[in-house]
Amino acid sequence: LQSKWIDVIFYYVRALAARYPFETARQSLFTTFNHVQKKVSEFEIELNARIGDSASREAEVAAARADRPQEIWIAQDGKLSSGDYANIADHRAIHALRSVSTVELFRRAVPYLLHTSGLLITKIGMEEYDNISERALFQLSQLISRDECPLSSLHLIQLCILFLYAVHSLTLKNSEPDTCSLQQQQAVQMVLSLFGVILRPLHDQLPDLSDFLNGSVRLPSKMRRVLPAVFVISEWLSMPSVNRLYRSMPSLESIETSLIQIDTWKLFADVANTLVDAESKGILSRTIAHSDGKGKLEGCIETVLPEAVFLASFIDVFTVLPKSLRMSPLANVDLCNNPTLLALHARLSSLLSTAEYLDGSELPCFGFDEHLRCFAATRCTSPTIVQNMETKECSVDFDQQFDNSEFEHEATEQDLSHFSDECKHYRQTVRENQKLLEREMKGNRMIIEVRPNYLVPDTNTFIDHLISIKKIVESHRFTVLVPTTVFSELESLSRLSSSSKSTVGGQEDFQDRWVSERAKEALAYLEDLIGRQVPQVYTITSKGNLLTSLMFVTEETCGSGELKAVNDDFILSSCVNFAKTRSKPPGNVATTQSASMYTMDAEQPTRLYRSVVLLTEDRALNIKAVCENIPCRTIPSFMKWAALK
Repeated sequence: LQSKWIDVIFYYVRALAARYPFETARQSLFTTFNHVQKKVSEFEIELNARIGDSASREAEVAAARADRPQEIWIAQDGKLSSGDYANIADHRAIHALRSVSTVELFRRAVPYLLHTSGLLITKIGMEEYDNISERALFQLSQLISRDECPLSSLHLIQLCILFLYAVHSLTLKNSEPDTCSLQQQQAVQMVLSLFGVILRPLHDQLPDLSDFLNGSVRLPSKMRRVLPAVFVISEWLSMPSVNRLYRSMPSLESIETSLIQIDTWKLFADVANTLVDAESKGILSRTIAHSDGKGKLEGCIETVLPEAVFLASFIDVFTVLPKSLRMSPLANVDLCNNPTLLALHARLSSLLSTAEYLDGSELPCFGFDEHLRCFAATRCTSPTIVQNMETKECSVDFDQQFDNSEFEHEATEQDLSHFSDECKHYRQTVRENQKLLEREMKGNRMIIEVRPNYLVPDTNTFIDHLISIKKIVESHRFTVLVPTTVFSELESLSRLSSSSKSTVGGQEDFQDRWVSERAKEALAYLEDLIGRQVPQVYTITSKGNLLTSLMFVTEETCGSGELKAVNDDFILSSCVNFAKTRSKPPGNVATTQSASMYTMDAEQPTRLYRSVVLLTEDRALNIKAVCENIPCRTIPSFMKWAALK
């Protein structure tokens, strides 16, 4: 049914996007969008139960950040960084979807994406756009990250074209130069966010790109799935008429919420830099412009990509005939007799050409950095105007204009003469309040200096991120401490599927089997480490005692209270008790407080030193750890900080 919806809506949109549109398709399109909206409303109830609504998530993140001590993380090479509070974001949502079957995720993700495009195209129900769009992108990112994905490359092409149509359908008529509607700005942001989501599978495969380009390694299914859609959006970005459109936007940043963070321009810059390196090595065929001389065209290989057919005669952006690409030959790679490899080179060459074109467009968010000698992403907004669709005569809010003004310390009375006395008083009050707040924070906030030497993963970390744990152990940079409670929980979870009384074939049965299989994999890995007596991996008790090596050990514990809560407390207790004996200030700092706490001055914030880090995605355990001043990170966050690929 989901595939049918994509096909129906796509062909309605294609009829409206033709050079001579079929207006009779508009009513049918709106009717179909209405059916999709009803289906999404049903899914919203279930999704809210799994991951919570947006308002509660944002409130929890803000509250956690407000009470959290300031963390300064110090790497082994001495590099400093601040604490990553993004790990308080909703990782529960990722875990919730990870246990959902691929078919079920596909069944939900497609209606969300179609409904998002419907909101933009119809402009009806835009009050729910922010919530629906972030959930659509989040579910899509989780779906295409799976090897077995029902979403085909054709589906992705069609979905991308729906959002491209939304951008052009929202163009203001008879508008002033450098102006755009709010809805059109949202549509462009959605296209860029979608671009970032489908770039991620390509970005993850960059280390092996050379092997893909010379044909020695078969292209992974994740990469084959997204490449045609990547070509579609990159071609769209390279069109001069589109360039004039998005250059009028006040911002070209992608969507970022507590549910999903997409750094599209950073991903694009990394991909472009890798392609530049491939071209310099002579392993990437480049597109030859049709305007070049005939001498340059000798020996070239001409191809028409299937996705180019879908773009032909799309509004007034693309030509009537599908674009033909002429590729330069390579010395060591036979592209003539390998159409699949030729298509790969054509798509990646087009992507690099888009990066070069955008560099010449002088965008504030992306370009070639002459100092770094590579493509780079920067965060910046341009001072253009966003017009509301309902009216072109929108007044600028005075307070916002006033807050955004920059004042120098040397400003004279003449500089401020055009502001009223009330505004001067308001500005002075804001400055005084800011200084007072800074003094309060400086005097009361605790600073935790984190030098990660010991890592304590909780049970779910072994379930969800076993591969990452293996990479941490193989790096020999950190000591991994496995709590006895984790051993017990993994052993219990490994027997979950055999003891489950859920309905066979149901969602609960699938989740139990999924968890059980991963618990068995984690136990097998730990048994392998025990057999090989791998150093830097130890068992730790709830009292913080290190055993001589990694071994299966159980502790006598009281059974009062909810079991999950007790197990979390034991894992946290391992960290707290161990931190009391191992976390010390650097050097020979004298202290009359605990061995890990040091106050330099009565007016300075208290400094706490920690060398143990709890790896968890459990929100409740995270909050408990904050109360005990134990630094926490999720595995993805820690892997990024430690630069472990």
